[in-house]
Amino acid sequence: MFDLLLRGGRVVDPASAVDGVRDIAVSDGRIAKIAPNIAAIEATRVIDVKDKLVVPGLIDLHAHVFDGFNRSGVHPDLAGVYSGVTTLVDAGSAGCAAATTAVEVRRSADGLTWGDPVTAALTQSGLWAWHIDVQWIAARNEFWAVYNVKTEGSCTTPAVYIASSADGVSWDVAPGAVMVKGTARELQDIVYRTTFAYDPAADAITFWYSGARFTDGQYRWGAAVQRRLRQDIFSESRASLDPRSLPPAPAPLEDWP
Repeated sequence: MFDLLLRGGRVVDPASAVDGVRDIAVSDGRIAKIAPNIAAIEATRVIDVKDKLVVPGLIDLHAHVFDGFNRSGVHPDLAGVYSGVTTLVDAGSAGCAAATTAVEVRRSADGLTWGDPVTAALTQSGLWAWHIDVQWIAARNEFWAVYNVKTEGSCTTPAVYIASSADGVSWDVAPGAVMVKGTARELQDIVYRTTFAYDPAADAITFWYSGARFTDGQYRWGAAVQRRLRQDIFSESRASLDPRSLPPAPAPLEDWP
């Protein structure tokens, strides 16, 4: 006799290559049987889950478990077990409302076993890395990182920088921001997530930016693309604009795309 029977749900389990209507029987808190049709009389309790998804415990890789302290904070149970999530990664409880941030590096030879975190030397006075995209540039034999920066307690990031590193721990930030808000209409008030691709043949970098402009009482999100020569990006003679000297954002950022 099973303790529980879930009947008629769509079972999706990529690890077992299962995607179809199945019954699931549970005994002593563990899955005891999965089959197309398990008789109701075989279980003490039966729940009809027709037209519902039945999946293994989900993993949420990005949450801010800071319920009641800021707009993006969530209650761990609401984001967790009540949402079918059994593993939840707290991506910094306060989110971008935090005063400071830090970038840490962990290494693995197989993607399964990881070393202890090491704090990366990626710092700028009064500016803190927020969303970061790191790539190994084989043609240059070094890492590159592209990231937007935040000021203390603010989520309206005003600029994007690029840095290079031989080991992923010690970083050299290129002079001047790659992009600052106001350069493009789509990025008038915020420059947010950015990714990039390096073309060794042309020695050029293509950047894809997301950002927002404030209009009609709300932030409207958009995107922009830019292609620039590597030597221009990393040139020591490039002018450096302190993004903190730019006008403040017209409103706090409270809703994300």
